[in-house]
Amino acid sequence: MRIPDTITNDFDRVAELQSRMWNHNNHYHKLLLRNIQGGCNDSLEIGCGSGEFCRHLARNSIRVIGIDSSSRMLERAEKASHAPNINYVNMDVTDCRFDDNSFDCIVSIATMHHLPYEATLRKMKRWLRCGGTILILDLYRSETVVDHLYSLIAWPMNVLMSLAKNKRIGQTPAEAKLWKEHSKSDRFMTIAGIRSLAEEILPGASIERRLFWRYSLVWHKKEA
Repeated sequence: MRIPDTITNDFDRVAELQSRMWNHNNHYHKLLLRNIQGGCNDSLEIGCGSGEFCRHLARNSIRVIGIDSSSRMLERAEKASHAPNINYVNMDVTDCRFDDNSFDCIVSIATMHHLPYEATLRKMKRWLRCGGTILILDLYRSETVVDHLYSLIAWPMNVLMSLAKNKRIGQTPAEAKLWKEHSKSDRFMTIAGIRSLAEEILPGASIERRLFWRYSLVWHKKEA
């Protein structure tokens, strides 16, 4: 199943919007980076967008590949940095055919809910070298009382962080309209569903709820 053209078009439009200093994804960049064990020869980001996390990976990797189906987002990534060890590739990750054991670190931020989750997780496992790390930050569908409590706490925290970091509350009218339209295509898994798949495919993965409607998944591939 390929990424629908409507989603790619949405992110082409997102690329035209003025980027914010702080958002729900880059809030967790440092947390993700802390889970990378040592330096990396080769790193991959699936759905790299404007390349913000690729630039972090480039400081800890010899080579970085950032994949995204939105050409406009990759144009932004190229303008933001010309780091010689980052290669941005405009393609649908479902079309990627990397060799097994190609990467020391594979990352996906707010992209997995657009992809065939199980198939993508299995690909990531095959592409990862022994001793390497898979890092996922994504959105989930609230189901339990705990989920809804996290959501309730996130609302006032979002207002406070937006004021502190972006000097405004919430989104601009243009952003709100675009994301409202985009949300019609979103299909989120529950934490229970994510745990079930991870237990089967990535045994021992650490999955944690996070504020701002996110969860993190960290998995280290043990040496053979």
